[in-house]
Amino acid sequence: MDDGDYFERGIEVAIEKDKVTFVPVDISDLFAVEVDFPEDLIRANEGF
Repeated sequence: MDDGDYFERGIEVAIEKDKVTFVPVDISDLFAVEVDFPEDLIRANEGF
């Protein structure tokens, strides 16, 4: 892994190296915002 990797790469490495398992959870009825940029954070905060 390096500084340019995304969150998903961390998940991939955890699975490959440590055999970590994940369970999917349906959050479709919950408020969620992916925060990549400052504008995203503003939008997320407006939802609370």
